[in-house]
Amino acid sequence: MQTSSVQPRSAGNAYVRIARKLQVAHQRVPRRRLEFVRDYPYSSAQFVRAVSARRHQRPQMRTAAEMRLLQSDGSMATTGRPTLAPEIDQFRNQFEQLAAEADALTTSLSDEQFMWRPAPDSWSVAECLDHLNATARVYLPTLDEGISDAIRRGVYGEGPFKYNWFGRLSVRFINLPLRLKASDDVQPAAGRTRREILNAFRAYQVQYIDRLRQANGVDLARARVRMPASGWLRIPLGSAFELMVVHSRRHLAQARRVTDAENFPG
Repeated sequence: MQTSSVQPRSAGNAYVRIARKLQVAHQRVPRRRLEFVRDYPYSSAQFVRAVSARRHQRPQMRTAAEMRLLQSDGSMATTGRPTLAPEIDQFRNQFEQLAAEADALTTSLSDEQFMWRPAPDSWSVAECLDHLNATARVYLPTLDEGISDAIRRGVYGEGPFKYNWFGRLSVRFINLPLRLKASDDVQPAAGRTRREILNAFRAYQVQYIDRLRQANGVDLARARVRMPASGWLRIPLGSAFELMVVHSRRHLAQARRVTDAENFPG
């Protein structure tokens, strides 16, 4: 009677097979991809989205905008970083200016002046900035969704971009001299210290710039961002960045008016 030469599938053999497959897979992964995995500074969910987006990119005939996107690593500007597209770089400058303007406005203020309200139903300098922080917490996830969706669908393009009428209208509306009541999710919170508010404001400008780097090479006119206030309305990605800049400038101007009030504490 002949015995079978097939070895039983023991747990040890299974581990060996898995190890061999992993070794082969590792050898097939380009060095650039391994560096990307090792250095990617964000959450696991963002990493999966980024890898998925790269997997679905067309292997050939990439545009210059696509190449910029592949080279961008989402970190802050330092020497040797890939060049940003002109409109992305303009937005980056504006967010950096916002951080500088907030610092210039608040550096000389005492804690009393920082928290002072010109009227019971008016915001203090602290509340103006904390409202912008709350807005960033709501809008940054929608920017993430819009950027990830654009990368996944291969929505790349070269500027300058022309935004649709709804995107332009959204930016103009937020800049109208109207007193609008903020929704509950972006109301300034009570009890936050001056240091907490200012550190958060600076950090959120960095976060906006991080999203700009992730969007480098994306078509800012065709990529869409969901409006948190409605849930179903979508505006161009470039309009969403512009909306955040204009909204921040509006409330920084409001904070300056607080310091110019006649009864502002000396």
